[in-house]
Amino acid sequence: MTKELSEALLQEIDEESAVNSVESIFASYQGNDVEKKSALDQACRDVVKGFLFSHTEQKKDIDNISVQNGSNNTKDLLKTFIKLVIQLSKLKHCTNNLTIMLLSDTFEALTLNEAEEMFSFVEENVSTWVSEPFFSTGKNHLLRMCNDILRRLSKSQNTIFCGRIQLFLAQLFPIEEKSALNLNSNFHTENVTIFQRNQPHNPKETKGDGMEEGEVAINPVDYNLYVKFWSLQEFFREPPKCYTNIGWGKLKNGVLEVLKVFESQKLEFNEKRRKSQEENVPETLSNVAEKVQNYFAKYLTNEKLLNLQINDSNFRRYFLVQVLIVFQYLNGTVKFKGANQTLSDSQSKWIKEATEKVYLILSETPPNGSQFAKTVKHILTREENWINWKNEGCSSFARNANEQPKEQPKKAKRRGIGEEYLLNKKKRINMGNAELSRLWNLHPDNLEACKQENRLKFLPTLENFFEEAIEQGDPAAGIEEEYKVINNPNFQWKSLRLLARRSHHFFTPSTTPFKVLPDYLKSVIDNISDDIKRANDTVKVEAKLEIKEEPEDTYVTTSQISETA
Repeated sequence: MTKELSEALLQEIDEESAVNSVESIFASYQGNDVEKKSALDQACRDVVKGFLFSHTEQKKDIDNISVQNGSNNTKDLLKTFIKLVIQLSKLKHCTNNLTIMLLSDTFEALTLNEAEEMFSFVEENVSTWVSEPFFSTGKNHLLRMCNDILRRLSKSQNTIFCGRIQLFLAQLFPIEEKSALNLNSNFHTENVTIFQRNQPHNPKETKGDGMEEGEVAINPVDYNLYVKFWSLQEFFREPPKCYTNIGWGKLKNGVLEVLKVFESQKLEFNEKRRKSQEENVPETLSNVAEKVQNYFAKYLTNEKLLNLQINDSNFRRYFLVQVLIVFQYLNGTVKFKGANQTLSDSQSKWIKEATEKVYLILSETPPNGSQFAKTVKHILTREENWINWKNEGCSSFARNANEQPKEQPKKAKRRGIGEEYLLNKKKRINMGNAELSRLWNLHPDNLEACKQENRLKFLPTLENFFEEAIEQGDPAAGIEEEYKVINNPNFQWKSLRLLARRSHHFFTPSTTPFKVLPDYLKSVIDNISDDIKRANDTVKVEAKLEIKEEPEDTYVTTSQISETA
């Protein structure tokens, strides 16, 4: 049965004819659906094997298909055949994950260049992979297939292909898929930047790299700048190191040094000259590829190249964007940060100032510096939303189709105060605020309430009101200036109101008409304290005088009584 199915699939290139042939073969054999599906699965894998290896027994049949299809390209034949398998899967003639298993076998047998070309077929059919019955049974196989391809690729040489695979996985899986999220905020610490840490014996004279013996390098870069520049990659690779005192010092000094160099060496860009050069160059395939592929995953770290790299606008932009990303992490809120991974106020202030300086340098870096700086700022602002989303547990954005929207409670019709008063049986006026309504309804007649005697005796005495302030003004109390009550705006306002009603010191003329309010209150409170002390001393003196003026009592002894008798 498997052999007949293989021959039928090879002979019928049209989808409809192939499906009819498979159904007729199924009808001619007895057995359950599981056995028939297994036979068809094996037949499909044999056909794919024949496409991949031309030395098989199926070579003649494959050549016939090539003639019928009008193509000698093996990849085109594979794409056509896999489309047929997709149709068979939808009709439930084979297992649901067969299509993805065939793709996995195909990529394992292809070279990297062939796999990159074949992967376009996977990208074009992403709508098929996210639909049923393929997604539920084949998503893990697709993930494993993509990871196997990524392991074969070089991130520095096959950067675009790696990015295509990552974008495909982002389209395939929902955004809240936990396997695709860096929930613990781990960093790629294996990305180590290797550079020359030991200073050469004579940095001005170097050998090799196209320079003759004794030749002096043009515009050599300071070795300290070279070390500081490439040492910053250590903090970009692992930002938590910046929270230590040593790490923060190195980051700050390195960034300031590099930004100082960027500010002193302005880049010039002649747009008209560049356009004229591009018009004179013929539009060949290699020139177009040069324009498009303007990205390098890893730069060379030779000391002699740094001067050229600093004067490259793209190199500057890559570095400055790295700085902005690290600043956003250091100053942001991340769920998995340690308790000691926080910045002080001075550090946060420095990051804010340095960020503004970086954006300024980006806007001054041609070409289209202002537009590039605005775009980067917009992207990083949107990134804050994703950081907050991850801190909150990566909740799903999908909504259930059967979920009924919650009905919003109907708002009561708004009525005026007069209408509200007329409809209210208790004649209680609603002012729109609970506290205002309480105050307004304390008395039926507000004017009469203002004339009541208990309202005229609410002012406290100067001694009672300023008692706490006088105690805090005593140096022996040891109260710090910022914690004194005279610095409280509420207390200051009440003090001025009370002094205007009960103290003559409020109207005392002064040679300094303008004083800071706490200083003014301090001088007035000192005067009131002196008045209170003088009043207390006067009371004590008067009490002593009253005691002295009282007549002495006459006491009669028993001896005097006997003498009188």
